Amino acid sequence: METSIQQADYIQAVKAIKEAIQNTRLRTSRLVNRELLSLY
Repeated sequence: METSIQQADYIQAVKAIKEAIQNTRLRTSRLVNRELLSLY
């Protein structure tokens, strides 16, 4: 029982980390695009 709870917490943590990485990549690409457009 204890192992399954830990595994569920681990899976939830991995999902949260992946979501944070995806959000950061999106935010970064928007900022880079804004900077690139300002150069033209």
